[in-house]
Amino acid sequence: YNGTAWTTVTSLNTARIGGGSAAKNASDALAFGGYCGNPIAQTCQTEEWSGNSWAIGPNIASGVSSQGSGAGDTNHAIGFGGVPAASTCTMVYDKVLTNPFTFNPKPSTDSWSGASSMITARRSLGGATAGTQNASLAFGGYTPTIVSCGEEYDGSAWSIRPSLPFAVNSTTRIGTSTAGLLAGGRTPSYIANVFEYNDVVNTCVGAWTIGQTSTITGKRD
Repeated sequence: YNGTAWTTVTSLNTARIGGGSAAKNASDALAFGGYCGNPIAQTCQTEEWSGNSWAIGPNIASGVSSQGSGAGDTNHAIGFGGVPAASTCTMVYDKVLTNPFTFNPKPSTDSWSGASSMITARRSLGGATAGTQNASLAFGGYTPTIVSCGEEYDGSAWSIRPSLPFAVNSTTRIGTSTAGLLAGGRTPSYIANVFEYNDVVNTCVGAWTIGQTSTITGKRD
C-alpha cells in the first residue's frame, strides 16, 4: 500500500493464519508462527520481508508457535501471548550485525530467545505494532474469557498498564507504547469502536479513551 492503492507483491513462502508480525515500514517486516498446512498445524517458521521478497529466518521456540502479537523490526522484534491455550510467553528476536550497517549473512547467528513472561496469559490480543522490542504494549485478548487488561514491556519485564474501556479481543491495532489506536474486535459481538491510548494524559499510567466509531464492524483474523 503506497497511501493511495494496494498492489500485489511476492507471497509468503508458507501460507499461514493467526501468526505474529513486526514491521518498521513497507520494506522491513517479520512474520512468525501461526497455523499452516492440511491438516492445519502450528508452525514455528519466521520469514523476513525486504521490500521485494520473503526470506526464511530462524524458527521461534516449539510450543509457542502462534504468537499473539508482535512489535519491532527485522533487526530487533518481540512476540508475545498466543496459543496453545492462552500463553504468557514472550520471545525476542535479534539479528546479529557485522557493523552498524551490514547484516551478518549467516542465518545461524540470528535467533529468537525467551524473555520475561507476561503477567496475564492470553491469546487473540492487541499490541503496539509500531513499538519496539524494549517498549511494547499488550492489551485485551482471550484468557479464555475476553479481557480488557493492559501490560507494557520495557525490555526486561512486563508491568501493569491501564485497561481498555471494556473487554475486547481480535482487534486491529497500530501505534507505539505511548500513543496508539485500536479498532474493531469482538466483545464477543463484532464491534466498530475505536480506542486511543495516550501516555501523556497521565504520566504515571496513561489512559485509554473511546474515539470515533469506525464505519466497518469486524475483527482481525
